[in-house]
Amino acid sequence: MKKSILCLSILFAVYTSTSTAQEPSGPSNGIDADLYNGTIYNFGSAHIKGHQYLENEAFETGSIEIDAHTFSDLLLNYDIFHQEILFKSGEGFQEKLISLPVGTIKSFSIGPRSFIVVQEENWEVKIYETIGEQDTAFFRSWSKELKTTNDNSIFNYEFSKPSRITYLSDGESLHKLRWRKDVLEVFPETSRSDIKKFMRKNRIRFRKASSNELRMLINYCYTL
Repeated sequence: MKKSILCLSILFAVYTSTSTAQEPSGPSNGIDADLYNGTIYNFGSAHIKGHQYLENEAFETGSIEIDAHTFSDLLLNYDIFHQEILFKSGEGFQEKLISLPVGTIKSFSIGPRSFIVVQEENWEVKIYETIGEQDTAFFRSWSKELKTTNDNSIFNYEFSKPSRITYLSDGESLHKLRWRKDVLEVFPETSRSDIKKFMRKNRIRFRKASSNELRMLINYCYTL
């Protein structure tokens, strides 16, 4: 089995932002500058079928950790096509969508889902959903593609369904997963039979498993 292994020490390393705000979106002084010094998000999608977000177009309550500051009770969304984290500020005519500088963010949550922002060996900044509360945890990266439509509708393009790549951390490395056997091989041999039975009993088909199913699986693994 081929594994894509990334050193966790690199994943959790401290890094500096290379983002620059092209259009100031709010206050520029004090702690709020960490939150508001992004860019105004303008993405015209009138002729595109579907949406660019992970789940839907509705913004959910979440939190963001930037440097040493945590901002809570924010309306957030995650654009997985552009890989941008969006913050909705104001109401009515004063409402703005702010694209936050991803390189300054350590972690964030949207509803019940948690994410980390990491810089990899090639200096590329990536966002991973994290599923699990211990060293052993699932990591997922999400994306979408933009395709031309094949029908005669008013839409010229359409977004694909969310695409994901799943990894499993063993506390030292990230292992890229494709099949159930890839999951089992990360765990000690003495636990594999129990994990296999649990997945069968709960009808967890790894390649189609939802985040909630993976959370249920990893919580079971913690009991072994």
